[in-house]
Amino acid sequence: MHRYTEQANFLAWDNNIDGAIKMLEPYSDKVPNAAVELCLMNMTKSIMKSVGNSGDKNSDEMLEQISRAEVFVDQSINSDSLLLEQAKTTIEMNKKISEGDCHRKPPLGVQLDSLTDVQLINNFRKNSQMLYSELTVMRALVQIQSAAYIRCCYNIRSAWKTYDTLYNDIFVNNEHRDDITHDNFIHQDVQAGVKCGQALFYYGMSMIPNSVQWVLSYLSGMTADRKKGVELLEEVVEQRGRLSPFAAVLLSMHCIMMSTGFKTRQHKLDKYKNKLHDTISEFPNGTGFLFIASQYLRKVGDMDQSIALCEKAIRSSEDRLDFTPRGLSTDLAIYVTRGQFEEPCRLLHDAVIKDTTTFGGKSFAALTLATCLSMLGRMDERNELLDKLQDHFNKQNPRWEKYMMSKEQVIKMVRSREAETTLVLLLSTFERLYLKDRLTEFKSTANLHIRPLLRSLRASYNKMDKKDCMFESRVAFVLAEAVLMARMGDDMKIVKDKLNKVVAVAEKLHHEKQWAVYAFFELAEIEFNSENRDLKKVEDYMQCCMAIKEYSVEDLYAPRIKCANRQLEKARST
Repeated sequence: MHRYTEQANFLAWDNNIDGAIKMLEPYSDKVPNAAVELCLMNMTKSIMKSVGNSGDKNSDEMLEQISRAEVFVDQSINSDSLLLEQAKTTIEMNKKISEGDCHRKPPLGVQLDSLTDVQLINNFRKNSQMLYSELTVMRALVQIQSAAYIRCCYNIRSAWKTYDTLYNDIFVNNEHRDDITHDNFIHQDVQAGVKCGQALFYYGMSMIPNSVQWVLSYLSGMTADRKKGVELLEEVVEQRGRLSPFAAVLLSMHCIMMSTGFKTRQHKLDKYKNKLHDTISEFPNGTGFLFIASQYLRKVGDMDQSIALCEKAIRSSEDRLDFTPRGLSTDLAIYVTRGQFEEPCRLLHDAVIKDTTTFGGKSFAALTLATCLSMLGRMDERNELLDKLQDHFNKQNPRWEKYMMSKEQVIKMVRSREAETTLVLLLSTFERLYLKDRLTEFKSTANLHIRPLLRSLRASYNKMDKKDCMFESRVAFVLAEAVLMARMGDDMKIVKDKLNKVVAVAEKLHHEKQWAVYAFFELAEIEFNSENRDLKKVEDYMQCCMAIKEYSVEDLYAPRIKCANRQLEKARST
């Protein structure tokens, strides 16, 4: 339906936002789709270059762009003549895009020039209503950034009401939506757009904790239905229209990270594997898709290819450095497992040096780089880097003035965040080395890097005010200590006490339960390997672990579950 704007959308997803903006600017005052896409791309570019810097000014600029687009789209909704004129302009725009200009397969759906004037007006009116809802969601996201939460909630509800009305008009009350001979025919692009919007709300509500979900549902009328959301996203991806890349990102993340709706972990990974090659071939430079593919390959154990895709994503996103450090930090565990500390140091150092404008990217890259320097024992460089970062907090982000943070508080916060990153990285290292039976390599890594680092962290924690230390870091620290002691054959009574402490604390808070899952597995393994083991107690520990529903346990610990079940069966038979 909008081949020209779809091509611009493709360029943006393939990491060429400037090229997309250049395509859209001549038509931003003629076609609503071009205006909305241009608004979204300018916002994306502004966010990437200004995260954390002059936040209020950026928010005002974004809201002004959104307001201009809203006025244009709203005028279109109420004028048949304007809608018909926009349809004719869109047809002319589409003729400029030949099949050879686009790497993607053409979207499903009929050509606009085969529709009657009545059908064009009807479709473009619903399309404009859908675009207005997209702008409302954009406005809500900007309001979150500027802490205008009540206005944000109002706009989110307003957008959902429009999507819900459109969904009912098209899919519940219109039996002729697929009949091209009928005046009420609805183009597949419009159907896909409405499905994508509805799926976003279905899925988003399902991610909210149950304790507050019913309150939001009562106040707003929105429904939580993850299964329905996933089904709608799959239909949007298959349609291959304007919103299919966005739907593909959400669906891919769901396939990798969530367990709902899939029988087994392998079934889930296979389901995504079938789409992986096509996605990368359509967006060969798309940073988001490359990082997602990298995560998938990590899960199936292809570390070399995972690193290759991660590095390609880094190279293809030099102007998007706020995403680069995040993606790189998730793959640091691969390097650390191999003892390759210098390479992530080099990549992160480049990211920090190049990243002169983005507060979010610089801070995250610097923290992760500090972690690598700690692993290498280069503490002087690490401390110098953190001091520079602390100055960056004070000078470059005026928001800190609102919270009246002292220099000492900033240093404590920075070092606490670094500790959290370090500990999560260490736990991942333990897991990968130990599961692959690389015990000699594990002990060597532990003695050279991990034990000294834990000693350093313990000294820091003892000096740090507990109120200024991130709670998750403290839980992860105790767990990391216990896991290391267990792997190195230390006193198991002390190890069990530490693990039980982690369980007791972590089970009380929703966002800490991942550590309880890890601790239960450690307790089960220790009991199984003890001289006077109690298989019933081992089973109880595993059942406790599997009872924690908030996390995809079968994803994170599938190798250990398989190994533990096999060992239990063997123990029972003997």
